[in-house]
Amino acid sequence: GSVLACMGGVLLAGCIMGVLSTLGISAFGAIAG
Repeated sequence: GSVLACMGGVLLAGCIMGVLSTLGISAFGAIAG
């Protein structure tokens, strides 16, 4: 169970980082453009 929990946490963190980076790039483009 701990292994699955760890993997789930890593996947969740990856998804969050991906979303934040996408939003950050979009916001930067909107501000710069």
